[in-house]
Amino acid sequence: AETDDETSEEEEEDDEIIIQRYICNEMTWNRRKFDVRMYWLVASLDPLIVLYHDGYVRIGNSEYTEQDFSDTTAHLTTHTGLGAESKATFGEFEEALNELYQH
Repeated sequence: AETDDETSEEEEEDDEIIIQRYICNEMTWNRRKFDVRMYWLVASLDPLIVLYHDGYVRIGNSEYTEQDFSDTTAHLTTHTGLGAESKATFGEFEEALNELYQH
């Protein structure tokens, strides 16, 4: 027989859910998804001392389309086990943004 403690723990586990929303119509780089990786370290708040590294931009392995969700290489930028990894510098990213948004 289950005790009240065991029952309540199981009920709590059943109530846990993950909610997320897929962003459609997102910005792409050469028709590929990307994400920006930056590294910051707040060494002190008083006085404020922040160390940072520009990081890099990770680029998806396949052209992105919202028509086919079965190809994970088009929808993920986590490259572990998905093939050759593409990266760009912040300078390259800035150039691409400037070209895209020239007025």
